[in-house]
Amino acid sequence: MRLTTRQAKSVPVLDTLKRHLDATLARIGGKSEFAKAIRYITSRWQAFTVYATDGRLEMSHNAAERAIRPLVLGRKNYLFSGSDAGGERAAVIYTIVETCKWAASTRTPISPTSSIASPIIPQIGSTNSFLGTGPPNHSVHLNPQWTLSGSRPNASAR
Repeated sequence: MRLTTRQAKSVPVLDTLKRHLDATLARIGGKSEFAKAIRYITSRWQAFTVYATDGRLEMSHNAAERAIRPLVLGRKNYLFSGSDAGGERAAVIYTIVETCKWAASTRTPISPTSSIASPIIPQIGSTNSFLGTGPPNHSVHLNPQWTLSGSRPNASAR
């Protein structure tokens, strides 16, 4: 159904656009910025229009861009994780969180305390280098409901 709709509605528009771009390129100066922009899209025309030949493909890559946005925005923040070990722990946490987000988007939600996180969370809080200084298990204190045994941490650990 998606392919049929695209072929009925998108292909005629794309054909008109291609003819217009070719005609415009023939009329304007070849070294102008506008001509460079037209040559850019026409040289990539097959990749630009492939979605009209396969109904499984998305029309844009916005979903992929949104998925990597947190990583790109946080790139500079990773430089300030305190130490190499802190950076490694941050990478583990980001991996767990993004895996849980991905799983939720596929309608198979994963709890942060699931089998993915359960062997890792205790290791994250095992040294004082996680997020600077703090008690040995302070990752548990950052979010007490993430305790793996289901019970809250005891007061002596604080």
